[in-house]
Amino acid sequence: MSPTPRHHRIEQLLGARLGPDLPADVIRRFVEDGIREDADLDFKRTLYPQDGDGRDELAKDVAAMANTRGGVILLGIEERDEVAVAAPGVTLGSDEEQRIRAIIKSRIRPLLPGFEILQVSGDDLLQGFFLLVVGVSELKPHLVVAGSSSKPLLLYPRRFGAQSLWLGEAELADAYRNRSDAARNQQDRLEAVHSEGLDKLWTEDTAWLVATLVPDVAGSMRLTNAALEAVDKWGHDLSPELFTSTRFGSVIINNRAVGLRRILLSVNHMTAASLARGNYAQLHLDGAGFAAVELVNLRQDEQEAQIALGWLVAELLAMLAVLTRHAVDNAGVSGDGILQVELIEPDRRLSKGRRMRLGEERYPPSTTLTYISGAVDLDRLPPARHTIPIDAVASNPIELVAAARLLLADLTSGFGLAEPPQLTVDGQIDLQAFGTLQGAARAWSERHGLPTI
Repeated sequence: MSPTPRHHRIEQLLGARLGPDLPADVIRRFVEDGIREDADLDFKRTLYPQDGDGRDELAKDVAAMANTRGGVILLGIEERDEVAVAAPGVTLGSDEEQRIRAIIKSRIRPLLPGFEILQVSGDDLLQGFFLLVVGVSELKPHLVVAGSSSKPLLLYPRRFGAQSLWLGEAELADAYRNRSDAARNQQDRLEAVHSEGLDKLWTEDTAWLVATLVPDVAGSMRLTNAALEAVDKWGHDLSPELFTSTRFGSVIINNRAVGLRRILLSVNHMTAASLARGNYAQLHLDGAGFAAVELVNLRQDEQEAQIALGWLVAELLAMLAVLTRHAVDNAGVSGDGILQVELIEPDRRLSKGRRMRLGEERYPPSTTLTYISGAVDLDRLPPARHTIPIDAVASNPIELVAAARLLLADLTSGFGLAEPPQLTVDGQIDLQAFGTLQGAARAWSERHGLPTI
């Protein structure tokens, strides 16, 4: 099952998180509380009919939500004047779920990036509620292929209040223009989050590994004292899940400060006006994030510096976990996002063109690294940038490893290495390649059920 798209307003009405463990009682309370339909909430008394009109109606309702702000279609709730009045439920089963998925896949274009079906039952496992959970889509507008195969109709629905209506020509033109603008705006947002994070780093004599994440569709969180306390608890709960023995892994349980529409995390006490030394993160309220870990300090007499590749891999795994979990857990993000990873060189006025090598730490540990790459000027290395499934990476360690390997392969290729040996192409963890971090790599892999070699 794919991660369920998040909808904070709906989850507040339910008093529970959308997911496979949702209890039926919280849905029945919609009737007691007189909950109204809205642009993101639609009630249906019965299942969709199996004739052509029923298939068209299902595709229309789902596409309409995707074309607006996403939401939940709840099958098994009766409404009167858009208010929930009864909860008789519907017959559940895998056959009906497969039928719904087939209709959505065949009749909506482009394919929905975020769509999940939840079956919620009570004491009677065959009777309950279907929740069609539609994520906010960065690919909107989505069209519906309605009518017959000989005379298909291409229509574009949208939610207007509690109703699903068709878009007119001018509205459709605006929707396509907004899709193009959204792609450009995301690139601009990525550059802004990246540059604002870099401005807070001490780079006079220090090289950094930095990661920047921007969701395709922004989430939201409030900057309140209660929210800050929740972030503190979130950090302490998340910390044991991270790759231990990393510098960045400690950032989420140390010092916290408040910045403009963001939360600042660092290993050392700092204010919004300070420059970071050590490890640092900016967690934005819209789910974007910036993370940085100090790689190496260059002394004036050094011509080259060395970076242990195993340690670089471990740090990036911790950074990606924190960024994606913040987006999903704190800001309610679902869907894809752009992730950029980059090695930042020290101030060139002081570093005088000194270069970096990748090395590996042997086990048992020795006092020096064994070089596995040539020396490279960091300013000649382009950043690694890829689209990742944020909620999948946040919830599935296999997806986390895959994302890290994809980005690391881009970085290591700049040093003449085809791939990072610590993470294999089939998702296994090569423990020996982690060198002195071998024990930490084994513990982390076992904790998350990852295969090792």
